[in-house]
Amino acid sequence: LQQALPQVCPPPHISGTAYPPPRLVFRLFGDKDIDRVLPHPSSIDRFVVDEMIANIIEVRHRDRKECARALVSIPGKSKLPLTYILVEAALGDLFRLPSPPQLPLMYGSLLLELCRLNPTKMPVVLVQAVSLLFERLDFMNTACIDRFAVWFSFHLSNVQFRWEWEDWQVHLDLPTHHPKRKFISEVLEMCTRLSYRERMRELLPDSFASALPSESTAPLCKYNAEVKADLPGSDVAQRFLTSVRSKVSLDQLRSVLSELPNEPATAVPDQGACFMPVSLRLEVFLHTICNVASKSFSHMFLALTKFKSLFLELMDVESAQIEGLAILFEVWKNNVQMLTVLIAKLQRIKVVGIGALVKWIFHPGMLKWFSSRFIWDILDSALQKIVDRPHEISKDLEKMEEKRDGERMETEERAETLREELERAEAERKRTFLVLFELFVKTLGEHLAQCDKQSTDFNTLWFKCTRDQLRQIMCQHASVVDKYKEALESLVFAPDADARILAVFAGDFQGLVN
Repeated sequence: LQQALPQVCPPPHISGTAYPPPRLVFRLFGDKDIDRVLPHPSSIDRFVVDEMIANIIEVRHRDRKECARALVSIPGKSKLPLTYILVEAALGDLFRLPSPPQLPLMYGSLLLELCRLNPTKMPVVLVQAVSLLFERLDFMNTACIDRFAVWFSFHLSNVQFRWEWEDWQVHLDLPTHHPKRKFISEVLEMCTRLSYRERMRELLPDSFASALPSESTAPLCKYNAEVKADLPGSDVAQRFLTSVRSKVSLDQLRSVLSELPNEPATAVPDQGACFMPVSLRLEVFLHTICNVASKSFSHMFLALTKFKSLFLELMDVESAQIEGLAILFEVWKNNVQMLTVLIAKLQRIKVVGIGALVKWIFHPGMLKWFSSRFIWDILDSALQKIVDRPHEISKDLEKMEEKRDGERMETEERAETLREELERAEAERKRTFLVLFELFVKTLGEHLAQCDKQSTDFNTLWFKCTRDQLRQIMCQHASVVDKYKEALESLVFAPDADARILAVFAGDFQGLVN
């Protein structure tokens, strides 16, 4: 039987048309991995099943229980290895670049619900999936590895952290930047946050002790009750600490701090000091506040609110903000969760600007931390605020335009204020991305030049991680970055830049937006 099908002609291209981004089909399991035959990846059967799963998740993602029940009730499930297909679909969406269709947490909750509905088969398939993904970490994108670690630690926290940890024991001797070794450390760090270190220590084999986060998460404060007398500023630091604990006025605290010079104590940082020269006055202030308010996040937030005026005075320019971030990193580097939350709070109360944050991250003293996830979590959170701010102001301006009929004069003044604020926000956003990509190119270029000079392999784990983060940021914010394409082509990704860096912009990014 043949059907007379009409000829299908695609519509002509119209400038400005928004097209769906390219999408790779995610396949994890092969025929040898399962006891039943999967539909061929390019067959119409598999396409139809995948579309049904995608539609169910799109419509029912707000209710994980309803969504899971609908997924396990797909028509024709008896003829398919549905459990494997569902795991592939969920993980494929979770790892989709640059961003998953739904919140990453949704996929973790959905997989847990599927395990509850099918407790005999689904957990076994998930274990198999994790093992396959772990073996392929060497070839995975850095952003996908990070999402894998976050999801897996969340899943473990819901199954009493049960896992065959001995199977990964052989990978503990790998370099700390190796994808598998790094993945194990990231998972254990997040599991520790979701539980506590002593419990993880009891569950894990003794050989995993080195992969656990630091036993002490207390701040590394130089200026505390046991401060050394020969430490610069120690006598003033003791009086400042006593004054803070005595709850004296802010003017009295300013008076004590004014006795310290607003410049580095030494031209070169001494042992145990920050990786860059910093103001002694700012160092004493931040070390003392972190020491006094270190009990919990609530204590720290209260301290930020109470001493906000002092923060603003001591970190009033970008250079001082960079120094402050460097000091806070040295204080909290054993507790990156506190560091991440603290920096986000400082940005929210406008003590630290996005420009200072970007330059601190790309300071030579921070480059060795580029393979750690917390650095990019801090940057991603800050960039998202910068990207969203003009949209928020535009919405307020649209609402204001609708109210022009009543209170016309007051409304017009408010609308003009919003237009000026929108212009500043857009200018700051453009400036931020230009500086950020310029620092990316400079940092990667210096690495490549050094490797070429020494005739060594440039494609190190550090280079791969940094390049992947550049690609992720560029593609995640493609709609915004595309507005600055001409400026980026002339100022940052110029033809004389290294081709190995240009490939990210000219290949990956341009292929996404064109």
